[in-house]
Amino acid sequence: GLLHLASRCSHDRSCTFVHALVYIDPCGTEHCFEDCTGTGTLHATVSAETGLASPDYAELWRIFVPEGHHKPLSEFAEEELRAYRAGLRGTVYHQLANHLQEVEHRGPSQE
Repeated sequence: GLLHLASRCSHDRSCTFVHALVYIDPCGTEHCFEDCTGTGTLHATVSAETGLASPDYAELWRIFVPEGHHKPLSEFAEEELRAYRAGLRGTVYHQLANHLQEVEHRGPSQE
């Protein structure tokens, strides 16, 4: 997996995960949203801790260490995870929600 590929690299284990979402409105127009909120490093090993990472989340939670932290997301306590998520206000989901609110406010014919 990713850790095997990263082992071939030099000492730099930095990474960025980009989230992308495409919404196609009722008129068939595509609206693309992307963010780069997942900046950090790959952990040296797969964490055995599953912590708060539910099956809804990718296994990446067991190897991704967010910038400014020293452990993978899967090892975050509930409060740490809540604080981390609070800083992700520009996520694709927030962007889509903002877009839909704007459309609702001005009406779909002006999209």
